[in-house]
Formats: sequence, C-alpha cells, structure tokens
Amino acid sequence: MDTFQIQPHQKNASYTQPHFFIQSKGYNSGKPTSYPVNDCLVVLVNDELEKGMLFWTCFSLWKAKEFIPLLDQSPMPILKIDEAIELIDMTCLHLAHYPEKFLSQIREMKELIKTEKLLSTQLQLIKKIKRGTARKSFR
Repeated sequence: MDTFQIQPHQKNASYTQPHFFIQSKGYNSGKPTSYPVNDCLVVLVNDELEKGMLFWTCFSLWKAKEFIPLLDQSPMPILKIDEAIELIDMTCLHLAHYPEKFLSQIREMKELIKTEKLLSTQLQLIKKIKRGTARKSFR
C-alpha cells in the first residue's frame, strides 16, 4: 500500500480524493462503510485501487474482531487512531507478500456477502408467507 491517512470525519466535510469511512465507537469500530456515520473516521487514499484494497483489509480486520483490542476501555469504547493505523499498516505489509491469496479471499468474501443478502431476503419472504398463512385461518 502507498500512503493513506486516517482522521476524524467532520460532519459537513467533503473530500476530493478517494476515501471511505470506518466506525470509531462501540464494538463495530473498524467496520468500513462507503458513507459517513456518527463519530466515524475517514480513510483518505491516493487512488481507487488502494481504496478497494484498504476497504477490504479493514473489512477483514473488522470481521476477525482485530480492532476490539485497540478500543479505549471507557464506558463507550473508542478506536485509537494511531493503533488502528499501525494495525492496518502491518496487515497491508503482510498481505503484500500474498497478493493473489488476498484477492481470492476478497472474491470469496464478496460472494459470501451476496449469498447472505439473498438468504436474508428469502427469510423475510418466508416470514411474510407465514404471516399470510396465519391470517387466512382467521377469515
């Protein structure tokens, strides 16, 4: 990875360079999003390729719960920016040795997310059908 910056997101700020956001409070800290959420950080990068790689690196770290040990132990856990940068940097250095493996894992993760969304939609439809079936018995 080239250089990237992580900084607190200001509510009305707009960014010209490629970027994404990561949650910084609570146990979802480190979760990357394409849109800002309350109390989030913005990750600024040089190009779209780097953005994609860092997004999926953060996503993998978040899913593996690697950000949790970095949380400040206050009543509302807050992600420590310096430690998050260090973790992401170290992970990127490690992944640079295995680029094909990482790209394969990203493809697999995208497929799993797509399958998860499909199954969620199917479960919602099953719930509606069950509700409709139950209502028929009262008519």
